[in-house]
Amino acid sequence: MLKKKIYILIILALFLSPSAVFALDMPKSADDLALIYPVTAKSYAVADKTSGELIISKEPDMRWTPASITKLMTAMVFLDTKPKMAKIIAMSKDDEVGGARIATKAGVKYKVSDLFYASLVASANNATNAVARSTGLSKQDFVARMNKKAKELGAANTVFLEPTGINEQNYTTASDYVKIANAAFSNPQIHKVAMAGAYSFVSTNNKRYRHNLKNTNKLLSDGDITMLGGKTGYLDESQYNFVTEVKDKNGNDLIVVVFGSQNSKTQFQETKQLVYLGGLAKSFNRMASAVLGTSTISSVLQ
Repeated sequence: MLKKKIYILIILALFLSPSAVFALDMPKSADDLALIYPVTAKSYAVADKTSGELIISKEPDMRWTPASITKLMTAMVFLDTKPKMAKIIAMSKDDEVGGARIATKAGVKYKVSDLFYASLVASANNATNAVARSTGLSKQDFVARMNKKAKELGAANTVFLEPTGINEQNYTTASDYVKIANAAFSNPQIHKVAMAGAYSFVSTNNKRYRHNLKNTNKLLSDGDITMLGGKTGYLDESQYNFVTEVKDKNGNDLIVVVFGSQNSKTQFQETKQLVYLGGLAKSFNRMASAVLGTSTISSVLQ
């Protein structure tokens, strides 16, 4: 019913006089249109994949702790080093931090490719640290490359202090992470891993350490949208974060960043709402351009 109401408002906005539109108390922008739906997220951004243009947003430049979506940047920097994925590496005590992790111990060996999957599929912090360490770079040098790449991607308000996202003093913004996620999901290797619903592997030197991982992205099997990549993140300080690339039913390729949803369920529900509204705003812009010769919802509704 609400969707029908929105479409009626759009048609009226296109064909009524400006004074009549004003009298209807129409939303004045795509962002106002998004407020028709309740969204608990503290900050979000929906962008066109191709142009990078923000379609709808809320507090897109608010500084936020990215939590485990940090691992997308870690993955890009790791791949930039041209790693040998078949390389074997032993886990170290230094890899162990809090949060999500695979059940293992120092001295247990794995293929780097398996740890790469564990980092992105299950958000395992110890696997992520091992992946970064496998490059031969010191932690300081690896993190320096993460920050350098962020700047190269235009993410000027982003700073990383370590590779996993466990440090609450890492910070970014929704508008910055649109750029980072766009680059990450455009990488075929990251795309492939991010799309894995589950992954299993075993240690190369101790067969007792077998791991069966499930992807933390609950939208992978959703029939309403076509998932092209996704990464979750949670810390007490940042609540539930989710970043994804999706294609909606109208073929719109969108990057969606949601920061600070209230629980693990709403981060996915709100992402779906924002995908719908982002596609709606794009459709409105196309209609406005065809009928009125303007290209943005704001120029029609104001």
